[in-house]
Amino acid sequence: MNPLRHLGLLLGAVLSATAALGATFTVSSTSDAGPGSLRAAITNANATPGPNAIVFNLPVGTLTLSPLTALPALTNMVTVDGATQPGFAGAPLVELSGAAAGGGAASGLRLATSNSVIRGLVVNRWRASGIEITGGRSNVVEGCFIGTGASGTNDLGNANNGILIVDSPGNRIGGTDTAQRNVISGNEDHGVRINGTNSVGTQILGNFIGLDVTGTADLGNTDHGILLDRAVETMIGAATPAAGNVISGNNGHGIRVEGAGGRRAVIRSNRIGLDASGLADLGNNLDGISIVNSPQSVVGGPGVGNLVSGNGGAGLRLDGANTTNTTVLGNRFGTDTTGVRGITNNGAGIEIAGNARFNQIGGLGEGEGNGVAFSGADGVFVGSGTNNAVRGNTHHSNVGLGLDLGSNGVQNNDASDADTGANQLQNFPVLRRGVLGDGSVEVQGELRSTPGTTFAVDLFASGAADASGNGEGEQFLGTFEVTTDGAGFVRFTHALPVVTTRRFLTATATDPSGNTSEFSPALRALTTLPANVFVVTIAADAGPGSLRQALTDANAAFNLGDRITFHVPGTGPQTIAVASALPAIGAPVTLDGFT
Repeated sequence: MNPLRHLGLLLGAVLSATAALGATFTVSSTSDAGPGSLRAAITNANATPGPNAIVFNLPVGTLTLSPLTALPALTNMVTVDGATQPGFAGAPLVELSGAAAGGGAASGLRLATSNSVIRGLVVNRWRASGIEITGGRSNVVEGCFIGTGASGTNDLGNANNGILIVDSPGNRIGGTDTAQRNVISGNEDHGVRINGTNSVGTQILGNFIGLDVTGTADLGNTDHGILLDRAVETMIGAATPAAGNVISGNNGHGIRVEGAGGRRAVIRSNRIGLDASGLADLGNNLDGISIVNSPQSVVGGPGVGNLVSGNGGAGLRLDGANTTNTTVLGNRFGTDTTGVRGITNNGAGIEIAGNARFNQIGGLGEGEGNGVAFSGADGVFVGSGTNNAVRGNTHHSNVGLGLDLGSNGVQNNDASDADTGANQLQNFPVLRRGVLGDGSVEVQGELRSTPGTTFAVDLFASGAADASGNGEGEQFLGTFEVTTDGAGFVRFTHALPVVTTRRFLTATATDPSGNTSEFSPALRALTTLPANVFVVTIAADAGPGSLRQALTDANAAFNLGDRITFHVPGTGPQTIAVASALPAIGAPVTLDGFT
């Protein structure tokens, strides 16, 4: 080969490789236009095949860019990297302010391209959204303050959304590293809004949405923290704690999922309504999570549940006939991160409304049950809709019922279970006897419902009966099946290999279509602990050693085999003269006068 021709080919290859790397454009001036301005850098990057980079080298003390009109959209692959500004130490320094921008509503930065990155900027006071992504795909926004000042602690919100994505798939907002976290707060509409069925697979990870940079102060967006409008397969949080967002302090819902054609939102590992520590109440004004006419969402999962507390409405609301096949697993509603202290959602912990159906609340697998506690209304309220299975959860300390179907209050069983309504108003079991044994819990009871049908009976234990008399279910003990006869009746005796110290047993019934009943009336269980002997040693009406005290103690112990014996000093017949009626005998106790 001709050596000169060979050299020419090599030189051509080098030039092609250099072109493929694109160019770097430096912003060194706060001027609206001209050499060194951001406007010039964007114009040049758009005119140069990418991937390009826009970096910053602004004079110290003049780090705010205030364009006078809307900036050009970014149309070539580019990284706009505020972290390149000298002095950057993890928090954004360069501020892109829309306060001076005339000419109508404009967004701060507009991406109309793919595979581009916006990093380490403060974006505020624009008359539309802070950052807008329209079309293109696989863009990243990370390490930015959007809607706050440069300190990350004051409200300088954009007039619409913090971030708006329209019909653009595969984008990532934030990340699992602390340096990738965005603070998206103070905006006059939503923190993040994602529109359109072509917006597929967006990831929203590790952000503070509605809080300041410390994660401890309310700096809420005026409407929802996150709005998904017809978006598909959006991931809000992921399988690790670092991927979870803190979504709190917003004036609307924490997360709102809605819109025909939208589906399969996945919401995991987030704290919704609390500060970043999970210990303080910074609730969203409406629901923590609201899903309306959007099917196949996944809320939580074993080991990747959300903590949803302190919100002004329900913790989670499933609403609308198209809200189907939602799975809600492994979440905690109404507590702090320790799971001990209540931080109340003012509505139900979980509410199902608008004929939402075929949804799964909890499960029988390890880690699938939800904890629903300290709600300002019912723990779980199925206001309407059918085929909503509510199983394997724990319910306690709720103001209303642990599990409520239809209108508020206990729905009494009907003879043939032919009524209809929320979850078909499925009849609950009635427990007749319970015994806490050594390594097992045995129950006897009955169910009247649909003839010739197999039902799952889930058994629960609580430290006390609910004030209503029915429920709740502080500890899930296990499940077994029963089958009704031709008249719709079954009497059952079943032992579960489980240990509990909680004495009040309740149960639910779930039919083969997933309609779960309310809780049964609470039954106080006996125990097979070593028998007690309560000794009457005085003839007085009351006090230690009296018959009255022995009956009171036996009722409190409630053990199989307990005995009350008599050892009153003196000879001859002994008379116990009671001043008022003795306590009713509520325990299986033997009163042995022969002693």
